[in-house]
Amino acid sequence: MLSSNASCSMLCGGNKGETCGGGNRLSVFNSTVVTMPTPPSIKQIVPEAGGATNGSWHYAACILDQGSPRALSGPSYTDGSAMTLESCAAFAQQLGQQYFAIEYASQCEHHVVLLSI
Repeated sequence: MLSSNASCSMLCGGNKGETCGGGNRLSVFNSTVVTMPTPPSIKQIVPEAGGATNGSWHYAACILDQGSPRALSGPSYTDGSAMTLESCAAFAQQLGQQYFAIEYASQCEHHVVLLSI
């Protein structure tokens, strides 16, 4: 379920200039530009590992993570003190995932498809 972009306003532990989701809210990025039902009011682009802009990750939406089923159910990791959009994107890219999302400013989640909006 879509949520307001203001709900995804927790600052990333590893870069206070980036926002990394919120409480039960996922900042979702994808590796292709897609049109969501409500376009986001913010624009964020996360370069690929090494700074390349070809194939960059684009901010898609802030969504509510209802817990069961998870919005993204692929591999995940937590890094409260050093989480950044770039580190989460690099992990997704390494795994060949199409989507990544960050929740609670520290939880990086991935999947090939977005399971629920």
